[in-house]
Amino acid sequence: MQIIRRTTLSLAILFATLISQSTWVSAEDEISVSILSPKEGEVVKPGPVEIHYTFGKGSRGDHVHFYVDGKFTKTSKKESGTLWDLPPGRHVIELRGATREANEEHKEMGKNSKITIDVSGLKTTGVGMKAQR
Repeated sequence: MQIIRRTTLSLAILFATLISQSTWVSAEDEISVSILSPKEGEVVKPGPVEIHYTFGKGSRGDHVHFYVDGKFTKTSKKESGTLWDLPPGRHVIELRGATREANEEHKEMGKNSKITIDVSGLKTTGVGMKAQR
């Protein structure tokens, strides 16, 4: 019986220690990024490509970083952004939520959204349509 009490007490102390040392993140602190359009795998025509997305800023989010094929291209505080001069071919578009902390400007928060699109030299008949000659 005494072993059970000691074990229970030890577990209670361990649990209390873990709770006191953990960092609780509320829903209002969560940053989220989601690309709405273009859709994954979509064929788009050459020229400016408009990227529409949602950005849940939470209490710390400030802006979104745009990456094309792994290279940083721009930031935006809007819910859309234009990518200029994408050459024909497949491209990976990634958006990353970021904060603007007093000491750490442009700190990325690890909340990302990524799609692959195909910029085609062929005419397209509309958003999300297959290319035609």
